[in-house]
Amino acid sequence: MSVLFVFLGGGIGSVSRYLVGELWKVLGINFPLATLSVNIIGSYIIGFVWSYLLTKPNQSLGLFCITGFLGGFTTFSSFSLETIQLFMKGNVWLGISNIGLNLLFSLLGVYLGMKSFAILKIYFEGT
Repeated sequence: MSVLFVFLGGGIGSVSRYLVGELWKVLGINFPLATLSVNIIGSYIIGFVWSYLLTKPNQSLGLFCITGFLGGFTTFSSFSLETIQLFMKGNVWLGISNIGLNLLFSLLGVYLGMKSFAILKIYFEGT
């Protein structure tokens, strides 16, 4: 059953990642914004879900959301390849920007996801 949760989450995550990429293509910007976006969004989601699972452990939900969905949705390997490609094309500043933006906003995403969970927990359950 665990494999099914990972499989379903991964499929949904992969399709979601593809759709984010398609949305960014219409803008025609020469910067890997789709990868940056999914890394930030995925970081937020993992911070939120992880915080939730600390209060209400649920292996199936963790497998579906974190291992499956986020495994298919986030794109660190794509980030790495796109950064190297920017450097190889001589776009050193864009490559460095890509590293800095992904690192900063992904870490911020995890932190904000955790804080969002804490705020919602207080709101719905009290202290």
